[in-house]
Amino acid sequence: MRTLLRPGWGLFFLALLLPWMSGCDQGSLSPPEVSNNLFRSYVSIGNSITAGFQSGGINQNTQEESYAVLLAEQAGTPFNIPALQNPGCPPPLAQAFPPQTIAPDVDCALRAASVSSPLHNVAVPNAAVIDVLSNRRPSSNPNPLTSFILGGQTQIQAAKKANPTFVSAWIGNNDVLGAAIVGDTTLATPVDSFRARYSRMVSELERVESLQGGVFLKVADVTLIPHFSSGAAYSQAIPQARSAGVVPSNFQLNSCGTATSTLVPFRYGAALL
Repeated sequence: MRTLLRPGWGLFFLALLLPWMSGCDQGSLSPPEVSNNLFRSYVSIGNSITAGFQSGGINQNTQEESYAVLLAEQAGTPFNIPALQNPGCPPPLAQAFPPQTIAPDVDCALRAASVSSPLHNVAVPNAAVIDVLSNRRPSSNPNPLTSFILGGQTQIQAAKKANPTFVSAWIGNNDVLGAAIVGDTTLATPVDSFRARYSRMVSELERVESLQGGVFLKVADVTLIPHFSSGAAYSQAIPQARSAGVVPSNFQLNSCGTATSTLVPFRYGAALL
């Protein structure tokens, strides 16, 4: 078995793939040659980004727009997804302000009955690293989509059933995202625990006899995602919003609005504007 690509190579690998995965017609550009053996069975492990969660929801339409699906299409390899019936579980947003989904009367449309096996996209929204290895409380944090997508298996177990020759793993963002959202660092996965769990995941994959290669994407800096904007950004936007008549002339920011380091959640800050 070939050695898997380590986390530090993840972004470099994707940089090479981006022109290949682009949907734009560039005329003279053509995709690189791909080993059919390497991509004979591609499996993606991860959380909401990999699963295809968009605009606060997930359904078959959003799942088919996942980067994992696009990569599989370019590689010309079969790629079964755990398709969720429309309008979704939960249905994606139709508009952000005020929040309204594409199907206000539906909470969850469950999984489609025609899903083929084995699954190739085994990612589950909200999953942390531990959830790749376990789906039992209290050690992990399973949710309804864990059951709908994996049917009682873990991501690792489901991945092995596909006899993968190539695997991508983008997992770990949720180990810190929840802590960032509520502003409580104690909710983040301790570094030692994260390292142990990630190493165990890599070891489990390295023992898969069919596996020839893979890529691991590093954890993103969650403070840079659109959910968070600095108070200073809103402080700069308020005068323009006031002159445009979007907010009352007597509207004032409190002290957090002038603090560059203070992060304001998107739903709160944008709603003010």
